[in-house]
Amino acid sequence: MNFTYKAYSEMLKTALDSGYTVLCIRDLLKKSAIPPKVLVLRHDIDRNPHSMYPLAETELKLGIKSSIFVRVMGADYNPFSYRITTDLLELENNDFEIGLHSNFLEFATNTNQNPISILTAEVKALSSIYKIKGMSCHRDINYVINSLPYLQKNWGIIKQSTGLEYDAYDNTIFNKFIYVNEGLNPHLSWRNNSPLDIIKQGKSFYLLTHNHWWYEKIPFLS
Repeated sequence: MNFTYKAYSEMLKTALDSGYTVLCIRDLLKKSAIPPKVLVLRHDIDRNPHSMYPLAETELKLGIKSSIFVRVMGADYNPFSYRITTDLLELENNDFEIGLHSNFLEFATNTNQNPISILTAEVKALSSIYKIKGMSCHRDINYVINSLPYLQKNWGIIKQSTGLEYDAYDNTIFNKFIYVNEGLNPHLSWRNNSPLDIIKQGKSFYLLTHNHWWYEKIPFLS
């Protein structure tokens, strides 16, 4: 499988034709019982946010929804630009989930700020426009500084301070599914499992994609 928008569409169609229930994280958490074959669909916008919309448009056409996590501090894009805000509001109005993608500990460490204050400010900013329920952690400049252990250790305080309801890597969610994501390994590939292989096995999985790796014809030009 390559990483074209067409391949993404075909993968989702294969999952639907194979009887999978496709859910964003918010809708998964509403379920009292998990269906037998589930695809949890999540996107982290690290960079090049305009390449997110073709993936979401594919989902719209198929009648499925995903969780889209957006960066605020430390991002090389403006999450409040006209185009990004317009796109994300349209998706939220179509019942997609918008959440926060944050490297709050790294940002706080490099700017001598309080990590929870940084995270609270990010949630407050994003919540002024979107209905934010969850977040996913990111690592950026210094890959050693990982916000996730800090988040999970201090979740009680963070939940109270921010009003967040879940962390996308919470073990109560994460450990129920086979985790699938893409990246450089050393070349662009699926890091552990291929979605199509998992679908053939009929197993539930949690798919994380990063839109900047996906393209129409030529990588990095979409």
